[in-house]
Amino acid sequence: MSGTAEPVAMELFDPCTVVPDEAIRAAGADPASLEQGPSTESGKWKHCTWTAPDYYLNISVTTRRIGELESNPNYVDVVGTEVPGRRGSLEYSIAPDSREQMCVVASPWSGGSITVMINRKQSAAATRQPCLLAGQAARIVSPTLPN
Repeated sequence: MSGTAEPVAMELFDPCTVVPDEAIRAAGADPASLEQGPSTESGKWKHCTWTAPDYYLNISVTTRRIGELESNPNYVDVVGTEVPGRRGSLEYSIAPDSREQMCVVASPWSGGSITVMINRKQSAAATRQPCLLAGQAARIVSPTLPN
């Protein structure tokens, strides 16, 4: 047999159906508030959002690798963080001075990266730090997600 090997496209899993309701509740959000976002960038991202009393919990899966996220100039304050079972996880914000509003924890999976984002509601008082919440949520949902 001869020929050229074709690259195998990694199929994105659906975080809206993979993460159980118990994990969403443990992360402080309401499982019934699920809003499933459309796939973006030609199928390179899938995402879902749940509502909590004072923030939104977004879980996304992408074919982009951690290194691509880390080197993205739109992501700021990038630091390493610990998510058990997911070496090389990162924490970052998407815009300068936005850490009081939102924070992302990105972790690797075999097909790319998983992101857990906390975005504080504009109407909510800043009683809890988004990065603290994002880290907690990432540690809660991580065991339910594919490696």
